[in-house]
Amino acid sequence: MIIKIISVGKLKQTGFVNLVNDYLKRINYYLKCQEIVVNDEPEPTQISTKLLEQIKDKEANRILKNINQNDFVIALIIEGKIISSEMLAENLQNWLNASYPNICFVIGGSNGLHEKIYERANYHLSLSKMTFAHGLAKVMVCEQIYRALSILNNGKYHK
Repeated sequence: MIIKIISVGKLKQTGFVNLVNDYLKRINYYLKCQEIVVNDEPEPTQISTKLLEQIKDKEANRILKNINQNDFVIALIIEGKIISSEMLAENLQNWLNASYPNICFVIGGSNGLHEKIYERANYHLSLSKMTFAHGLAKVMVCEQIYRALSILNNGKYHK
């Protein structure tokens, strides 16, 4: 089993990149974790609703190419469920016990996720009702996965 962290667009800020890499290394201590970055679509300065949907659709297709039919998919969306770190750990344990081939956390780009990702997702998770920079959201997801695994393994990280 692999935890996949699938995101749209490459991080540009070195600080975020370093933090993500650090947490990925920590996660891999407990469980194999793979970071998958799909290309984001160039965005024109003037964007219509129709063009925005086309951009999100193209990004969604790239995301879906990295998700297997039997994978468990968690979409990170602002309308998702807000849970505690302990509840994420409990959920993660349940998902691991269910023997899904992979558990995929999906983080959209600056325009969010297309409806087809919402529909494919088995679970909708929110980090907060607030909006975060893409890089910060990715760091937070990685940190929370590591924290959940630390909780499950009685690690010292979570107090």
